[in-house]
Amino acid sequence: MARKFTFRLRPLLRIRQRAEEARKLALAKVVGRLNEQTERAHRYDGMIRDEHHRLCEGHLVGSLDVRHLAHHRRYVNSVMRAMVETLCERAGTQQQVARVRTDLIEAVKGRKVLENLRDRRRDEWARQIDREVTHEMDEIGGQVHRRQRLAEHER
Repeated sequence: MARKFTFRLRPLLRIRQRAEEARKLALAKVVGRLNEQTERAHRYDGMIRDEHHRLCEGHLVGSLDVRHLAHHRRYVNSVMRAMVETLCERAGTQQQVARVRTDLIEAVKGRKVLENLRDRRRDEWARQIDREVTHEMDEIGGQVHRRQRLAEHER
């Protein structure tokens, strides 16, 4: 009966696989936060454009209301400040994405190294089993040949 292949570093491979999965989840969270920040910056940009269009359409004709213009300026400035803060956060998040991607790449390399080692050892094991089977078959063939020669000599 053939022996079963066992990879002694299997627990370490499982640990590396779990570490890779954890890093994938971390990357997904950071990329999600990056996408949310990008969307927020687009919303702020849209708000500023809409406010400028509203101002140009209705309040720049006829007499000017200075209070309304001042309110518009304060509102646009606050939205722009929020957009700049979001873009700064986004820049930091992009750096974090780069770090997490690097960590993920290292985790994938570590897992692949162990998988390649496992595959090589499995191939070596299979070759060893083949050698043993071939040796046993040769031994059986030699015994059969000896018995036939003995049977021929006895006749």
